[in-house]
Amino acid sequence: MQTKIIFFDIDDTLCRLGQLPKNNYQVLHDLRQVGIRLAIATGRSVPILPHDIRALFDEGLIEALVSANGQYNLLDDQIVSHYPLDADDAAALIALCREYDLGYQQLSEKYVAWSDERPESDKIRLAFPGCIVDPEHYRHHSIYQFSVFLPEQDENIEVLRAFEEMGFHLARWHKGGADVLPKNGSKARGITDVCLEMGIDIQETMAFGDGLNDLEMLQHVGIGVAMGDGWPQLKAVADYVTGTIEEDGIRQALQHFKILSKC
Repeated sequence: MQTKIIFFDIDDTLCRLGQLPKNNYQVLHDLRQVGIRLAIATGRSVPILPHDIRALFDEGLIEALVSANGQYNLLDDQIVSHYPLDADDAAALIALCREYDLGYQQLSEKYVAWSDERPESDKIRLAFPGCIVDPEHYRHHSIYQFSVFLPEQDENIEVLRAFEEMGFHLARWHKGGADVLPKNGSKARGITDVCLEMGIDIQETMAFGDGLNDLEMLQHVGIGVAMGDGWPQLKAVADYVTGTIEEDGIRQALQHFKILSKC
């Protein structure tokens, strides 16, 4: 089937350190010129989208957003679907994090609420106006996703099993942290919802990603592309492994699949 829409992860796929490089900005323009619709699929929530990405929505280049790993999804700035956590589940997750002394953040519609002021979170928290310290944020806001500060070397079967027994799984996006999602939660679910609203068959989709929270997405879409510096587990399930951002990897893949022509 012909590709009609492409979903892009943000960090280390479309952007590096929150900034959209000129080569990827040009790729997006070139895609729109050939009639491809564009969307973002990210683990970030709306309050902490990078400025460069917000500008793409304002410009009209991007029309759909799968955020918080498919928990809060928009089309033309209108909610397509959203999956807030049950307040009791949120309280139980907080209790579990405290039991294992894990720093955590709660993602709501307008804020990212940190559990406390820790060295590993301060730089990130201060960089975004939507970040606050509020360990009991769930009491007053709908929470769409938890993230935990769990260094890869500290990950163990006991911690993983504790989350799984509560009906959640961890989707690692960084060596120092992971997102906590319901067992049926993923970017793939958000993509399904958006495509249903747009009248696009899932086989007419393509996606680019680099992290472990992109696994389900790349397996679900018509064509799944892993970035060259992505996680090995992601590359193993991808239809194609392309170059890095600096190597113009997105354009490489689009030319490989003949979506864009070679100059």
